[in-house]
Amino acid sequence: LNMSSLKNLREIVLQKNDLTSLPQGLTNLPKLETLILFSNKLSSLPSDIGNLQNLTYLNVKKNNLKELPASIYHLSKLEFLDASEN
Repeated sequence: LNMSSLKNLREIVLQKNDLTSLPQGLTNLPKLETLILFSNKLSSLPSDIGNLQNLTYLNVKKNNLKELPASIYHLSKLEFLDASEN
């Protein structure tokens, strides 16, 4: 699944899907505001997650994350981040 053609997408909910990585093109969605990845099997987030400049809500709760990429600090519009239970 390549999501890069979905340029007007504003919200993605991929909770409880046993994902081990993000779908291709997800970090190239310029209008994305909400990304819910709750309860998957992600061990890392891509460094280019910082490209999501309109992201205001990010939920990565209940995955296998050990750390968040430094690029997350580039998300200047981010208002909510839940990375608990990792």
